[in-house]
Amino acid sequence: MGWVVGADGCRSGWIACIRDLATGKTHVEHVQRFDEIFRLQSPLIAVAVDMPIGLPNSERRRVCETSIREKLGIRRTSVFSTPARSVVEGFGELVTDALNLPNKDQRRVEIARVHQEASLTNKGALGTGLTLQSLFIMPKILEVDRTLSNLVDPTIVIETHPELIFRALAGGDPLETSKQTAAGVIRRLELLSVHGYALIDALWSQLKQEKRLRTADATIDDVVDAAACCLTAELHMSNRTESFPPHHATDHLGRPMRIWAPKSLPQGPVSP
Repeated sequence: MGWVVGADGCRSGWIACIRDLATGKTHVEHVQRFDEIFRLQSPLIAVAVDMPIGLPNSERRRVCETSIREKLGIRRTSVFSTPARSVVEGFGELVTDALNLPNKDQRRVEIARVHQEASLTNKGALGTGLTLQSLFIMPKILEVDRTLSNLVDPTIVIETHPELIFRALAGGDPLETSKQTAAGVIRRLELLSVHGYALIDALWSQLKQEKRLRTADATIDDVVDAAACCLTAELHMSNRTESFPPHHATDHLGRPMRIWAPKSLPQGPVSP
């Protein structure tokens, strides 16, 4: 046996939901960098992350994003378009620098400048510009990419998407309520509980108190998404996940461009 992890990016780093497959014990952690996740427990046998892994270029596109948008219906706007690898590598650290500027006006001007340049570069590579949402996740995409380069076995890390997971947990229908609402959070907690991940909100309250986390650091929906990712990592170990697209697709470095989610699940806890 071993440990599985679900990871979701938050404002101040990452939320990791960790489960011991031998005992079913689950806890959540907050770390500043993605590579820290791999030092939380050993052995880690699967990590499911809500972040792009395979990155597109002019010759290889991410069909996976198109595939899941078609499945997600009203939740399709939760799928951001991944920037080209050249843009992530060229501008990822510049975005971090801009976001960390202490002066609000300087920060706004620098973000606008980097956004314009990165968007033009992306248009040259992929034919489309960049939204601000795609710009802001580039530092975390870069973190994941660099971590994968340093792992002995990068194949233990799979890409997933929380809204695709909850669609599967709900029987194949996209959730009507947004995770930004109280009703949306409650619905997602209910689905997690039915499938063996109960008391996630209590684990979040405990972590928030221990680490003195503020709303500016992370929120309950980050923990909910991390738990959904953890469930997917657990199911992946017993071949109870499916990928979009179903066939193997990679970027030019061989990194997978596939988004994984649970197959249809019975209404009950995950069994070994």
